[in-house]
Amino acid sequence: MTKVLFYVYEEADMCLQHVFLYLKELNRQKIEARMILEGKAAGLLATLAGRPRSLEKHLFEARDKGWILGVCKACAVVMKAVEATQKEFIPLLDEMDGHAPLARFVAEGWTIIKF
Repeated sequence: MTKVLFYVYEEADMCLQHVFLYLKELNRQKIEARMILEGKAAGLLATLAGRPRSLEKHLFEARDKGWILGVCKACAVVMKAVEATQKEFIPLLDEMDGHAPLARFVAEGWTIIKF
C-alpha cells in the first residue's frame, strides 16, 4: 500500500491549504497520507488567530482524522508554539536530536514529500 508523508516547512496559507486538500484527496482514494509540521510551519498553531478561517477548519479536521503525525519540537520551541501545540493534543516529535525524525518514516515505507 502506498503511504505519503508531507513534511511541511512553509507557513504560507496557500501552501498549507494545498497540503490539506492533498491529504483529503489521497485518503479519500484509500492512499494513506499524513503530515508533519516542521520549520516555520511548526508555528501554525500559535498563529491561527490571524489566518483564514478555512485554514483553521482544515487543520482541526486533519487533527481529528489523525492525519497530523506531529510537530517538530525544536521548531515549535523556536516558533513559540509548544503550548499551543500541546493544547490541541498534537504530538511534539523530538527523536532526532530534538527534531522530527525522517529515517523512521522512510524505513516504514513512507514516500516523503516536502512542502
